[in-house]
Amino acid sequence: MIKLMKNASLFWDIYARLYDTLNLLEPYQKLHQEALKGLELKGGEYLILAILKL
Repeated sequence: MIKLMKNASLFWDIYARLYDTLNLLEPYQKLHQEALKGLELKGGEYLILAILKL
């Protein structure tokens, strides 16, 4: 069980670093902004509410 927890922790550490690195890249930032625009969020709406509408 402890080994599984260590493996899971390692996975999430790598995942977080990868995600942080992606967020620094301009093409990813543009893609993210385009995706958010496509959701057509209105003032005060949260992303989670837009996802629930899908």
